[in-house]
Amino acid sequence: MLARIWPDSLAGRTTLVLLVGLLALHLGSVWIHETALRGSDQVARERSLAEGLARAGRALAALPEAERDRAAHALSSPGLDCTGARACPRPRRPERTPTY
Repeated sequence: MLARIWPDSLAGRTTLVLLVGLLALHLGSVWIHETALRGSDQVARERSLAEGLARAGRALAALPEAERDRAAHALSSPGLDCTGARACPRPRRPERTPTY
């Protein structure tokens, strides 16, 4: 089989080697391009989610606590589910008693 594909002349062999090399280069560059696109798509999706969470957090923090749950449901989308938007109370620092 290889004897039928491999040419007898030097010009034919050179042409075949160049074509196989170009095919390998093309397939490698397509693979690298697709890998980079998938990576940048993932980064864009994560960035969009983070920005959506930040916007929702700022919007909910500006509302009175009684309206936050209703507003959280209104801010929900297929990619972002906002529920239970009750503000978390900050933990109090224990009061230090002076020691003498």
